[in-house]
Amino acid sequence: MRKTILSVAIIIWVAVGISAATIFIYAALNLPVPDRISGLPGYHIVSGGGRVYLINEESFPVEGVLDIHINGTYHSIIVKLHDGRDLNVRQYDYENADGFDMRADGDEIVITAAQWRFSLSSFFGFGINPRLEIDMPNAYMGNISFISSSGSITIENDAAWNDTILNTRSGNIRVNGYLTGDSIKIESSSGNLTVAGFLTGGAVDVSSSTGNVRLNGDITGSAVKISSASGSVRVAGSINCDDLDVSSMSGSVNINSAFAADGVVLKSRTGSIDSLEVRAINITIESASGSQASGLLKADENIRLTATSGRIKADTASSKQHYIRTTSGSIRIGELSGTGDVESSSGTIRTG
Repeated sequence: MRKTILSVAIIIWVAVGISAATIFIYAALNLPVPDRISGLPGYHIVSGGGRVYLINEESFPVEGVLDIHINGTYHSIIVKLHDGRDLNVRQYDYENADGFDMRADGDEIVITAAQWRFSLSSFFGFGINPRLEIDMPNAYMGNISFISSSGSITIENDAAWNDTILNTRSGNIRVNGYLTGDSIKIESSSGNLTVAGFLTGGAVDVSSSTGNVRLNGDITGSAVKISSASGSVRVAGSINCDDLDVSSMSGSVNINSAFAADGVVLKSRTGSIDSLEVRAINITIESASGSQASGLLKADENIRLTATSGRIKADTASSKQHYIRTTSGSIRIGELSGTGDVESSSGTIRTG
């Protein structure tokens, strides 16, 4: 009886040992390898990660094309503009991964990466970043969309397209240059959004559900909307538009300067709101549990500043009508012009 139990135990431990060795071998195959072998054919070394294989590479002429849609599924998307005439697409992926699918229909090109499928190389793909590398012709000026379910999107240099959509569910989006077009929509469900250069479009919409928004250049458009559900929003440049709406549910809002032909709305539920200069016909700043600090606020018609449990501070607030109220915080306005109400339920009020 004891010999039987001992034999079973030995078999179990041997099986465990073989499984552990298998896992180690497949993990080792995907860990970083020396640069000296990175020139070997068949695979490519990614920065900070493991081995990915060049699965597919194709080129497509874009003359006469009005719409290009690229869906990366679980792949990151890296876009570089070049002076050539063709759209070049390279897919780096797990060994034996399915290649992307391309469909050309008249004036439209649709490129879709294959869905993730289980394999030993994909399951043990530690440090690997599957991606699509896109070489986009500078001459292309049509509509474009880049979508990824679980990968990042990076635009490496300046880009000018018609209608532009950058969308990822669980990855960061970064534009390293400027981006112009008739309309621009940049959206991530759970990633940070960063634009290094300026944004110019008829309608500009930048939003993240659970990430920070960093816009470092000037923004110009008819309607500009910037939002984050659980992250901060910071705009370092100047905003020029007809209507501006900036909001954060649980993060701070920081605006350098904003000039709107119609209205400006700045909102934060659980964060502070800071602005250096805001000019518009109507200005509304609302914070629930955060303070407000403004430099110059100048409205042709109305200024409305409200806070539930935070202080309100402005160097100058100039308008025809104003309504300034906080429930449990102080109010301090250096220079206040126009007529209206200034109220605080449980805090001091100081103007002038």
